Formats: sequence, C-alpha cells, structure tokens
Amino acid sequence: MFLGTLLMCFPCLFAAEPDLGSTILPMEPFHEYVTPRNSEILKFQNSQYLSSGKSAYRPGAATQNTSLRLDVDESGRYMGATGHIKASDEYSATERWNYLDVYDVHASQKVGIHQISLGRKLDNWSEWDNKWTQGEFQPRYLENGLRPQAAGLTGAFYNVETEKVGFTFGLLPISIPDLSVHFTAQDNKLVSENPWFHVPPPDFAYSNGIGDIHYAVANDSVEKIVLNPGLVAKFEYHEDHYLTRLSFAYKPMPTLILGFPSKNQFVQLPTSDYMRLTINPRVIYTRVVNWDHVYSVGLWQFTGSVAADNPVEDTGPADWTSQQVAPATIVSGSVSRTLEDVGPHATRLELGFLKINGGDAPDTGRFAGPKTLFARRFMYYEAYMLALKKEFRHAFYYPVESDLRVIYDRDQGGGVLSFNSEVRFNYNWRANLEMDFLGLLNSNGKIADGFLSTYRANDRVGMGVSYVF
Repeated sequence: MFLGTLLMCFPCLFAAEPDLGSTILPMEPFHEYVTPRNSEILKFQNSQYLSSGKSAYRPGAATQNTSLRLDVDESGRYMGATGHIKASDEYSATERWNYLDVYDVHASQKVGIHQISLGRKLDNWSEWDNKWTQGEFQPRYLENGLRPQAAGLTGAFYNVETEKVGFTFGLLPISIPDLSVHFTAQDNKLVSENPWFHVPPPDFAYSNGIGDIHYAVANDSVEKIVLNPGLVAKFEYHEDHYLTRLSFAYKPMPTLILGFPSKNQFVQLPTSDYMRLTINPRVIYTRVVNWDHVYSVGLWQFTGSVAADNPVEDTGPADWTSQQVAPATIVSGSVSRTLEDVGPHATRLELGFLKINGGDAPDTGRFAGPKTLFARRFMYYEAYMLALKKEFRHAFYYPVESDLRVIYDRDQGGGVLSFNSEVRFNYNWRANLEMDFLGLLNSNGKIADGFLSTYRANDRVGMGVSYVF
C-alpha cells in the first residue's frame, strides 16, 4: 500500500502548474527527453536507511549517505577506429571516500566483417548473468550490494560477424576482480560506514569464555591479484526471431576467495586473551560453459539459459582456515511481453527464474564450522522475479519513467522489492526516486546465512537530482 501510494504521488509532485489566476495558458507540446548517447550526468543524491534501528542492522554502519556522482558515457571515431568509455566517479560524503568505477574503456578497429578491440569491454557473454548480475563472467562494482554494476573483461578481443553467425575470442592478460565497499582496519577491527560491508565475527569461543579477534588485512600487491591471465570465447547464431549463444571461459572467478592463517594465532595476556587473524584474498580459476536461447515472436520474448561452473580445486594452505567453492549448475529462464506501445518507451512485463545448484562448499581449517565465516558466492539460489517497466508520457505534465522489480528466493526464504522512478523536466534536468526493501518471509529457509539474511535490514529510500550535459 505504501509503495503504491508513492508510485502514484511522486510524479504528481511535479505535475502541478503554477497559479496564474484566471489566465489559462495552452499546454506546451510534449517532448520526449531522451538521454543522448554521448553524455555526462552530474547527480546529487541522498539515501536514508529506514531500518537502521533494528538489531539486524550492522553496528557501525551509517544510517544515511549523501553523494555527488559524475557518469560519463562517450563514443567517438578517430582515424577509422572507434572508442568508447563508460565510467562513474562518486564521492560519498558520509564515507569520505571516492569510488571511481570504470565499466568500459576500449578502442576497436573494424575491417569488413572482422573487428579487433583492446581494453576493458562490456559484452553479453551470458543472458542470465546479464539479467541477474551474479558475477559469473564479468566482474562487478559492489558499493551497493543490492544494485551491482557489471564491468567488462580486460584484454584483446577478436570478433567476426556475418549475417547470421558471430564469433568472439578474447585473451585476458589481466583479471580485475569484483571491487567492493571501502573499509579500513581500526583498533584491530575491520570497519566501514557502508551498510553493504560484510563484517567477520568479532569474537571467538574457547574453554575459558569469549575472546576478541584482532583483524588485519594482508598487504598483497596489486600484481598478485590482477596478473592472472585467462581467455573467453563465444559463438552466436541468429536467424529471424531466434538467437542461440554458446560461451566458454577459463579465467579467475571475479569473486576473491578469503582465508587466514589459523595456526599459532592465540595471544595470552595476564588480563585477557585474543586471537590475531590476517585476512588474505586468494584467486581461484574456474571453467564456465554457458548456453543461451532467445526467441521473439510478436510482443513476446522467451529466454532460456543453462550453465556449468567448475572451479579448479584449490583448498589453500593446509594451516589456514579458508573459504571454499564447489562446482555449480545454473538454469535460468524468462518470459516477457510488451503490453502497450513499441520501441524504447514500451510498457513491458517480465517473469523470470534462476536456479543455482552448488557453488559453495564448507570452510576448511581449524575454525571452520557449520556456517561459513565468509560471504556466500551468489546473491540468489532459487529466485523468482516479476518486473514491470512503464513510461508515463501523457498522463503527467513531465515524462516519468518507472520500473518495479520483485524477487523471492525460496532457498533463502526471503525477497527484495526495488522501485525506481525518474521525472525528466527537460533535456538537462532530472529528479529520481529509488526504494529498496529486503526481508525474510520465513525462518526455515534452506540457506540461513545468505545475502538476504545478512542484509535484511538494509531498507533504503534515495532521492536525487541530476543534470545532463
């Protein structure tokens, strides 16, 4: 009820005309204010976390965030080559930290049906991974864990495409992993004001009671994380209303796997005992095979995907407590229909599902227990989605674009409701509303330590204004 009221009222805030007494002015013709392909957007936004008073909300996390963000999306040509950059630079006043996210920056040279691209390049390697953003093929930026942003793979890509057949092969000399929220080590604790930071356990149990854990993060070089090569390839066939895609990758998983030395870590003092733990990131290679099908007929579109993920076995050093991963099989599908109008402004309804079997394995080492000490690999495991996108172009004085997305994960026993609405006053000025609500609907889910349980109190409302250059 609350969501429906906001959905209806938010556009109305901007629909009223000024009081002009008895003067009646003709309404201006409607304009479709579309963001141009080459653009920069400066956005000011404030977010409030509505459930920060609940016990499930992480202690030390900020209850609000104010940010200033610049989005850049530019393409151009020079001496026959094309270039593209898509990036954002966001300063969080609450965290006092600047997030620079580069999603795509590459140059391409095309000769006939052949094309070579160099740089970081966003591409569609998997229909289900593009839709659910689980980080199977491409890495993500995770400043907001519920709204991850995919980034491209980095390397050299060769593509050949005929009328019906396409082939792409990529050599990846480096592998940039998922980049998460900013955190620091203070007073032997890992702290962050970002509510999407996953905090490790603060203490441990031993024979005489409870002891503190003093954390540190290993000072690994960037080269150790990034200089891990890989390769990707895909084959596509499309004819009339049907497309099939077969993709393969052998490369590091975008998610870094964590662990810590667990031998001789106890420190005994006359007044207290504590444990000293140094968190170490590990790079794990995996082999992924993905098969997509997309079929369109009239106003309907059907998609189906199946994938197999087989990580290279690497349990870590014998004297460590380490996070583990396991092979996974993924099945996903969707059906969508255009309800009215056509083109980019069409109202669209979509139903989708995602099922992931496997992916996680029990921790190994001295401090391993029935629940993992680390974050699980995937956000969703058996999820069902309902999505609706609609643009109001004539009902209000200004065009309003809204979309609603509801996800229920049966394995976790919880769900997510996300809503966006943007009002476009003219070609330059916009205002937006974002709402996210998370929660557990029952306490007997098969996965009790998943994404939805960890962040179930991160309900958020954000409002902002932006200027398009």
